[in-house]
Amino acid sequence: MATLNKTFNLLAQIPAPSATPSPDLWGKYAWDIVTMTGLLLLVCVIIVVVLRILLPRLMAFGPLHQKGFFKVVARFPLEPKKFLYVIKVGEAHQLIATTDHQVTFLTTLSAEDVALLNNGPSEGAALSSMVAKNFGQILSGKRNENPSKG
Repeated sequence: MATLNKTFNLLAQIPAPSATPSPDLWGKYAWDIVTMTGLLLLVCVIIVVVLRILLPRLMAFGPLHQKGFFKVVARFPLEPKKFLYVIKVGEAHQLIATTDHQVTFLTTLSAEDVALLNNGPSEGAALSSMVAKNFGQILSGKRNENPSKG
């Protein structure tokens, strides 16, 4: 029993923890929070710089951006997310249709169609005359693979 009293007396001499930490502790936490926030902002700025500035410049030298393979000559909207494109692949001009789910080759355009597209009164009128000329082939699935054969 005497040892129990000595133990209780020793425990009673230990000061109770205060409900609020000391001011030094709050200052340390505040400095840690400011440091972490600053580092997080620095990392975000570095990511934005890499994605917006450096990555496009590096991709310009890649194989996907080699100039001269194909070029979009004209784009004609049909409906939302549906378009007709006239593209130049090498020396040939192709008419393709796109939706949000697929790309469909329609026909190879003749030199007359391309001239009409370039010299016509408007791109819409030129496209309508090209589609009217090739409409039967497009619907039947007989696509004009070689415009020189007619």
